[in-house]
Amino acid sequence: MIFNLDNAEPGLPSSVAFSIPVVIKNIIIHRCIINEGASTCIMSTLVKWRLGSPELTPSTITFRAYDGFLSQPEGLYQNVPIELEGKMVLIDIEVVDAPLDYNILLGRSYMYAMKAVSSLVFRTMMFPHAGKEE
Repeated sequence: MIFNLDNAEPGLPSSVAFSIPVVIKNIIIHRCIINEGASTCIMSTLVKWRLGSPELTPSTITFRAYDGFLSQPEGLYQNVPIELEGKMVLIDIEVVDAPLDYNILLGRSYMYAMKAVSSLVFRTMMFPHAGKEE
């Protein structure tokens, strides 16, 4: 399946976020950023509250921002059922209590679980669905 991210117009500048809407527990979450370079997935506490404040397990990871600032996540939300265009995968997401420009950052673990390939240039993502690679 080929999914056109953002339904964006071709030729948008590279500064525009590469985002998609996903569904978690029948709730549509907008402003989910695809970042294949991110080693983990991150969710804001606002989204966690919107999902009914699911139970978190302690996290051992420490984040280091580009400016060197260190922060500890609130916890790990495990086996989160994330759905995109009818395909569901389960991933773990670190929950942070910090101001974010996005609701969820979907990193390598998400792309690996989806078996997806994305193109920033064409703002598309391709992944197998229902046993087919279209």
